Amino acid sequence: MADTTAFDAKTLTYIACVASVYASLTWLPVIWPLVVTHRERKPFPRRWLFVATVASLSYGVVSAFLVLLTIPLTAYSSYIAPQLAIDGFRGTDWLVEANGYVVDYWWLALPIALALLALAVTRKLKPAWAVICSAMTANNSCMVSPCT
Repeated sequence: MADTTAFDAKTLTYIACVASVYASLTWLPVIWPLVVTHRERKPFPRRWLFVATVASLSYGVVSAFLVLLTIPLTAYSSYIAPQLAIDGFRGTDWLVEANGYVVDYWWLALPIALALLALAVTRKLKPAWAVICSAMTANNSCMVSPCT
């Protein structure tokens, strides 16, 4: 059995609450489109595709932003900034410090960014979804026809 004497019951409750809020916000790109598609009275076309699209766009935008932000800044902070500091140029020390904060604390902004993106993408995509689905069914050019 695990030893839980390091924290009292109140602290363990706080940790469990924070972890559940973090997990809920991280899963919001999947949960929120499900709620939106199932609360309508009229049938929502291809609701699972809508959920997958919103989740893919939300997670993809956050991942692309983090990769496009952290890789160049970390490369600059690791290779270029130390050489400039040796030569006496310290004009970009603030950029190195900011990169340190982004690298250390990106996980705190992750659930908030995912939640905001899920809400925004769902709001923008929902009104046009019926038109998108009808355009997908009208385009039969990608269907493979058997050789006769």
